[in-house]
Amino acid sequence: MFIVKRKGLVSILVFISCIAFVCSYSYISSNAMSQKGENLKKTVERGIIYDRNKKELATNMSTSTIWSKLGHLSNSTKVHDESKEPLKVTLTIDENIQNFTEKAIDNALAKTESKRAMAIVMDPKTGDILAMSVKSRADLNNPVEPIVGEEKDKLYNEIWTNPMIRDTYEPGSTFKLITAAACLEEGIVSPNSTFTCNGFSVVEDEKINCWRHYRPHGEQSFTEGVQNSCNPIFIEIGQKLGKEKYYKYLDSFGFTSTTDIDLAQDRKSFIQDKNIISPIEFANMSYGQGISVTPLQLISAISAIGNDGKLMKPRIVKELVDSKGNIINKYEPNMVRQVISKETAKELGDIMESVVSHGSGNKAYIPGYRVGGKTGTANKLIDGKYVEGKTYSSFVSLAPVNDPKLGVLVVIDEPQGFKFGSLTAAPAVKEIMQNTLAYLGVKKQSEKLGVQ
Repeated sequence: MFIVKRKGLVSILVFISCIAFVCSYSYISSNAMSQKGENLKKTVERGIIYDRNKKELATNMSTSTIWSKLGHLSNSTKVHDESKEPLKVTLTIDENIQNFTEKAIDNALAKTESKRAMAIVMDPKTGDILAMSVKSRADLNNPVEPIVGEEKDKLYNEIWTNPMIRDTYEPGSTFKLITAAACLEEGIVSPNSTFTCNGFSVVEDEKINCWRHYRPHGEQSFTEGVQNSCNPIFIEIGQKLGKEKYYKYLDSFGFTSTTDIDLAQDRKSFIQDKNIISPIEFANMSYGQGISVTPLQLISAISAIGNDGKLMKPRIVKELVDSKGNIINKYEPNMVRQVISKETAKELGDIMESVVSHGSGNKAYIPGYRVGGKTGTANKLIDGKYVEGKTYSSFVSLAPVNDPKLGVLVVIDEPQGFKFGSLTAAPAVKEIMQNTLAYLGVKKQSEKLGVQ
């Protein structure tokens, strides 16, 4: 536990698998570094400081070694002398945006009666994490029995982890944006390409239903297919693209590796080996089923669409500063690679905007702003089996799409009642976006922009 200060505000924070989780500017007090860094060492033993080079937790360290690990956040060679005073840690987290996000997640939990709700807000241009929140519902009128033994250890471990970095989930239709990006880039499809939805696709004599199989979408353009989140369209274009190229884009968007964020427990996706994946499994993957990703991986990939196709490394620490204002270590934004062209990114951004203005994402519409997004609903996998009635519902968004300042992902775990991400997660994204755009002073494009 550390004492954290920002602009005179003092709050006590428990860090969950990261250097900081709530405030935008954190100060590690001299009290926290007293007694030869015992408090910090305890925090290290809980998995806060992580040696990226050795891929192991840093434990039983001297204070200077701990600061050495902090220096390695960006492979810096600078090490803070333990005889000197502690350093201020400047984070990318913005206190106000974090507050907006916390309130939106609280509202989403209450409205959906879900098990858990998560959100990440990112600056697409820099990869900066501006807010990160996860909340669970607790019934104080229904206390649980005391837990002991291995189950207790398991629960303690869950408490000290960050599910947006460590946990994976099936993204559902939000992942269609990755399939769309690859197929647009390769010329497999254009925004005006036409398709016909008969309510299902047939792959190796196996019938795979569209989510609206009871009332097929019929003839539609590719843009309309994204608006309608039509599964057969994505099965068709995925098959035209082929496994080899599809997996190349999975790798390029960062799903076959960790994000390399400077936090512990960064995890890779669970993706089936392309050499053994069946045609049916590959068809499912093209619309976001049968693949499991972390929320951080997904928002990073979608943010690349809002950054002219450039994938950025997620950033949580900006700099380390001493009491005199001298910058000891500075961590610059880091571009990983160009994933898709600027032209493809613009095309897909316009399609995402149409999802909000004309399609299933209209609950995220904000008057005057060009908001783009995509809904997602996926069955939940527990112990290797899909559980009836349990879903992950989500919405991912960029705004304004012509010059994105924000990328937002909200994931609702096991919503009750309505399951669709368009009804559960999109309103929370709207709340975060609306407050944050106003706070950042982003001017409205036009008051005439509206849902049609």
